[in-house]
Amino acid sequence: MKRNYLLVILLGLLALATQHTTLAQSDQQMVIHTKDGKTHSYLVSEIDSFKFVVQEFTTLTLTQAELQVDRSEDPGHYVIAFRNDAWSETMVLDFYADPASTKLPSGTYEINESKDAGTIRGSSSQVSVTPMDGGDAETVALASGRVVVVAGDGDQYTMTMQLLGANGKSYRSELTTTLQRSRPIVNTFVAISASASMTGDNNTMVSLRDDKGVTLRLDFYHKAQAWLPEGDYTFSTEGTEGTISGYSGLIGLDYSLSKAKAGSAKVTIADNLYTITAELELESGAKYQVSYTGKVDGILIGGQKEDEYQFNTDAARVLSPDGRKPGQFMIKFNDTNWNQEMTIDFYGQPTDTQLQPGTYTYSEGLTPMTISPKSTVSFYSPKNKDVRFITGSTVQVSLEGDTYTILFDLIGQDEQIHYRSQFKGTIDFTND
Repeated sequence: MKRNYLLVILLGLLALATQHTTLAQSDQQMVIHTKDGKTHSYLVSEIDSFKFVVQEFTTLTLTQAELQVDRSEDPGHYVIAFRNDAWSETMVLDFYADPASTKLPSGTYEINESKDAGTIRGSSSQVSVTPMDGGDAETVALASGRVVVVAGDGDQYTMTMQLLGANGKSYRSELTTTLQRSRPIVNTFVAISASASMTGDNNTMVSLRDDKGVTLRLDFYHKAQAWLPEGDYTFSTEGTEGTISGYSGLIGLDYSLSKAKAGSAKVTIADNLYTITAELELESGAKYQVSYTGKVDGILIGGQKEDEYQFNTDAARVLSPDGRKPGQFMIKFNDTNWNQEMTIDFYGQPTDTQLQPGTYTYSEGLTPMTISPKSTVSFYSPKNKDVRFITGSTVQVSLEGDTYTILFDLIGQDEQIHYRSQFKGTIDFTND
């Protein structure tokens, strides 16, 4: 309709120019105003003829649209893939909108390379058409054009497209559809080495590196001790025990950090090696999984040296042995995963109603401030064994309010190595 109207105007101008033969033709001009705001003037004397050329275009029968979650990483960036039911026509449009937007906003998006809000980057957008007769598919980038986006309720959208490919062909389409979201691709991070740094006694930052030098970092928070404890860790920004923090993430070759916004990790120790498995979701939406077994530079496995073995102790309960003597407190300790359990037979003063602070030493004499030969530790992982102790073994007990801190330095009867651990928590002596 607009073209017909323009044609009438142009014909009228030419007719008017012909009728006014008394005027100097050099004074008569045809003025055309285009939508880009430009004005074009032509002397009538220079115009020989004109015609309208209707450009041929391909109508795309697109029916579905999907937001590419793993590619839409930046704020305001929306990479959307379109297709028809037969997959014979596909298209990818690289939208840039207001960085504050949480979904693709309504508006007119122009094809260019600026990455400004309200644009579609043509070089990273493309149309692909496979002929129905079975010929080769033609895939082209976009040179110009626009897409009018109308956002409805939820993820409902209507999009009207007028696009020009880099091949000179025009493409048009209009569809109303629900914008789906692609399932995030979970990337497998293949770590070949690991190192760690410790901040205080309750924070260990482990860096896992691949063969290209990219680092997946896990920032662990744990109970106070001199090595990374076994256990399950969940994501938190609070820096609390049993978590990995927001300083976890992916560090590229340029040392830039893509921080994590969710994830979890698991740490186990077996055969003198750490096994660390983790899954991180970055703020960009990308997901990474890793499983690493090996040494972690900067941490002695389990904190142990050649002449010692350190293990976890997380819980305690008082036992009631037959023939219990006044001042005797037999307490069973264990770790969260029950990889080991330990029974320590304390002897205090006969008037004691609960375990008192002080240093308890190994003795067969059952005298105050000693631990008896009935004390033992049983290990179930990575190997099964029972250990009894000898002279020189000590247990240091301190008490602050209702909280006990107990340091174990127990010497094995057979190997004569030091078995060391720490317990911190409350102990109920009312039901012993």
